Amino acid sequence: MLKKTFLAVFVLVVSVVIGIGASYMLRQNREEKRNPAANNTPTVSQQVENRELNPYSIEALRQRSYSGGALTLERELGDQGNFTLFVMSYMSEGFKQYTLMSVPEGVKPEGGYPVIILNHGYIEPTVYSTTSSYRSYFDAYARQGFIVLKPDYRGHDNSEGEPISAHTSPDYVIDVLNLVEAAKIYGDVNPNKIGMWGHSMGGGITLRAMAISKDIKAAALLAGVVASPDSFYAYWTLLRDDPRVPSWIKENAQRTLDEFGAPESNPDLWQSISPYTYISEMNMPVQIHHGTADPDVPILFSEELNNALRNAGKNVEYFVYQGGDHNLAGAARSPVLSRTIQLFKGM
Repeated sequence: MLKKTFLAVFVLVVSVVIGIGASYMLRQNREEKRNPAANNTPTVSQQVENRELNPYSIEALRQRSYSGGALTLERELGDQGNFTLFVMSYMSEGFKQYTLMSVPEGVKPEGGYPVIILNHGYIEPTVYSTTSSYRSYFDAYARQGFIVLKPDYRGHDNSEGEPISAHTSPDYVIDVLNLVEAAKIYGDVNPNKIGMWGHSMGGGITLRAMAISKDIKAAALLAGVVASPDSFYAYWTLLRDDPRVPSWIKENAQRTLDEFGAPESNPDLWQSISPYTYISEMNMPVQIHHGTADPDVPILFSEELNNALRNAGKNVEYFVYQGGDHNLAGAARSPVLSRTIQLFKGM
């Protein structure tokens, strides 16, 4: 039985610049498997139908049931100009989770307000704040007539449960998908206009959610941890020897390498957990944003995803910001906001 510790990659407390020469051979193999008409290979779903699923695999996460229950008011934080701010709660795997929520003022559009689920990047869970973390992005979208929901993930601020790296557990993805279900039944929401935004670690969470849920109608990935298995494996191999990396990350990386082996030696397992295997099924428009001076997440990760989506004929836009940092601050912020707002208004 596989352990619950899966896929240690890295946490964004570590500022490491690593150039990774990624192999596209495995991706080529995945493309062939996704095209049964060309080679008569069974689909991924058919291949795993009769064997035990890795609980972190896309198929296992697709087969779960998600229900966050009702979004429940915890605190009203008042009028913010043209939207009202609330702290809400919902349930995820028996844990009470918190989310910041904006509701626009004025006449509600027919069908309800469009929604942006804003998946934040790594912040030390004891430092993260429901009400203050990622507020510049949150407020910018809230002012544009969206209901914005920023999930805390378990173990962050007051959310129940234990925090864990999004790359060693499916827990945060499950929390986000339960929030999607809770949002769909909230009275002011248009359930057919739910977009998802992810920065850094949140980009990786968003990409996995895109492979699992058909409710996501548009996605924006900013400096996302969105690499293919080949690049992740290469990164983890280098990660173990870097003195700046905390010991628990190194231990998780080593355990992953020991249990799963290299992608070329255990391709079925790596394919089952990779969103890249399911790119042919991602039919929402996607934007990818990355800065050339990002010290935390290699721009190669975004380049890989852009190429994979384009090769699959998907609707993707890729924006590179010369000198842009990991947070896409400074001169990059305005075009990032205008482009992502346009994306979500087109849902």
